[in-house]
Amino acid sequence: MMNKFYNFPTGSSFEAKTDLIKRLCEIIKEIILNEYFRDSKFFIKRAGEFLSSQMTNDSIIEGILYFALGIERILKGLLYDINPIYILKNQEFKNSAPSLYKTRMLENIEQNSEISTKPDGDVLTFKLSLSRVKVFSESAHKNSSLLYTLSNYRDVIVHRPLSELKVEKLKRLLQKELFPVIEHFSKEIGLKTEEFFEENTNHVKKIAFEIFEAEEFEHKINVKIQHHMDIWSTNKENRDQVESAKKTTASLLKQKSNDFMYDIISCPVCENDALVRIEPDYDIDDGHGYLSGVFVDSLTCHFCGLVLDSYEELDYFDINGILEQEP
Repeated sequence: MMNKFYNFPTGSSFEAKTDLIKRLCEIIKEIILNEYFRDSKFFIKRAGEFLSSQMTNDSIIEGILYFALGIERILKGLLYDINPIYILKNQEFKNSAPSLYKTRMLENIEQNSEISTKPDGDVLTFKLSLSRVKVFSESAHKNSSLLYTLSNYRDVIVHRPLSELKVEKLKRLLQKELFPVIEHFSKEIGLKTEEFFEENTNHVKKIAFEIFEAEEFEHKINVKIQHHMDIWSTNKENRDQVESAKKTTASLLKQKSNDFMYDIISCPVCENDALVRIEPDYDIDDGHGYLSGVFVDSLTCHFCGLVLDSYEELDYFDINGILEQEP
């Protein structure tokens, strides 16, 4: 069938033909893609270019603005695909016909009373586009609160003093939500996420994933804290339990070897004495070994049962830092 429209070079390999067909399909898809979707790619790509782990206030504000402009185009593009009239503020026939289909109208038809001589081509705002499209779009419906917030940020940037912005919140939203939101919409539209971010796709995805992992870890830590607070709330009413914890702590504190020793710091959950197991770090200089530092291996509280034994948990509570400050 394809050979009827395109003559492949003699001897072309199957792979070459397949590659050419794919490229032709991409060209066709770009042609039939409505203008709002095409414009959205530009804005989303720019938002991705501003994204990094360490961002200046300027780059955060510009990134959020481009994100908002890109999403607004996507929302209008979705409405346009359903019915182009839906993007207009004034949807009356006398206005929508010349606004959207002027090229299909007969010549000199402007004198017709059914056609406005001064059609209003003004389109919906971000918020009104969102209100309408979330009736049809799963992505818009699922992310409606986020997109409403993004619209508010866009309005402040365009119309209000920038001092009203809480830049850290903008940064969090941009880093965390740019990739997953565009990923949702791109699937719905029938595009690849890479078509929006191009060469920055992996970079934008990585930053979002790092935020997700950090938030998931923090949630687990908060659950753990609450769990051990509940244990201490029960244990502190039991005098025998408290005395046992004191004795165990005192006994273990006396244990030490060449490989480890114990020290005491305040438990980050119940504020009782917690044991930190410390391991020495040795280095060699001119053939002589010397103690270069000590590092916390784990923390155990026998009052509330808290155990911290991963570097993520120890760093979260800054146990090494607290120990260094102890007299």
